Amino acid sequence: MLRVTLNVDGEKQFDRGFSRFTHHIEDLRYIWKDVQKDFYEIEQKQFQSQGAHSNTWQPLSKKYGEWKARKHPGKQILELSGTLWKSLTSAGANGAIFDSQPDSMAVGTSIKYAQYHQRGTRKMPKRKPIDLVESDKRQIGRTIHRRLVGVAREDGFQVQGGAI
Repeated sequence: MLRVTLNVDGEKQFDRGFSRFTHHIEDLRYIWKDVQKDFYEIEQKQFQSQGAHSNTWQPLSKKYGEWKARKHPGKQILELSGTLWKSLTSAGANGAIFDSQPDSMAVGTSIKYAQYHQRGTRKMPKRKPIDLVESDKRQIGRTIHRRLVGVAREDGFQVQGGAI
């Protein structure tokens, strides 16, 4: 069985097995670009909704919110310079990570302060920039499934449909 897991900062957020597709699967890099695209779409929703896509981010403290409104008017939660947002929504952006290997991939950000938002601190509440909900997991699972079915058909296998 082919097993795909997604870990975010040590937390397993996606774990799916694809039992129909074990033959001729040695290099999954052709799938990872599509998963990357899904990830960026999910992250766009997360940032545009200020976390409401998964679990609404807590508001800024009164003091910091007032400072931010004065110094950076119009900027939303988790957006000051836009670096974190861009790194999680755009391939090639400063801090964006995409590492595609035959049997694994990594997508995310190398922006150091992302971990403090993901985990929270004693002085700052957790506001997870990456927080996959069930519909996100289904989207990623369908993408992987669709690509695997396509390859199986190209190899001459008859593959019956079926939702994931």
